Amino acid sequence: MRHLRPSSALILNWFTEARIAITIAFLAMIFTFYQGYVARETMHHALRAYVSLTKADLDCPRCDKPETLTLEQMLPPTAPTKPGLYPGAQIHILFEVSGETPAYDIDENITTKEMPTEDLPQHFDFKEVPDINKPVHPVISRTAPLEATEAVSPIVVLHVLGKPVLDPRLSQTPEPPSVLFMYGHVDYTDVFHERHHTHFCLRFIPKTQWAHAYWGFCPKHNEQD
Repeated sequence: MRHLRPSSALILNWFTEARIAITIAFLAMIFTFYQGYVARETMHHALRAYVSLTKADLDCPRCDKPETLTLEQMLPPTAPTKPGLYPGAQIHILFEVSGETPAYDIDENITTKEMPTEDLPQHFDFKEVPDINKPVHPVISRTAPLEATEAVSPIVVLHVLGKPVLDPRLSQTPEPPSVLFMYGHVDYTDVFHERHHTHFCLRFIPKTQWAHAYWGFCPKHNEQD
């Protein structure tokens, strides 16, 4: 009985078909892996926490009557105070979480700086002043936002509002209106154990004859990863 040997053309055709089948299977595996990666990333971005600064209020109850402020009340406190206890000036800040899960291990820093104009210098470095006594915030969520308070000198507020400092122990020369800048960061960990960073910068624009005083975002240093 004779055994027919396959021709070279037939063998080459088999190899070509096998190569095509392997390529298709490899591409299908890659596509399946990519679909799983996209699904995981989509779920990650949908569920993870995003922390943003959503509100800032400048509170200086006695700045409307600067003559009632003592020198001690003009200067910021040397030790941390609870919100509402400092009789001078405070900025109340609200950090809120968007996303379906909480943010953990919160580390935030708030720095204020008085500047003569609404525009920061081109190469302003946003250097933060360390706060060694800041409270610990282990977790914040959509239902439990972070409320922070930053004490500022009423002298700065009076400068921003364009009002004279009347205490005889301080300068009685009216200062030109200035702009109060507030900047800093919030670092936090999401439910997937990844660390994230939010930088913020706001400026307080004093009231004019055309507009009320307001907080506005700076043109830079407002990033969120």
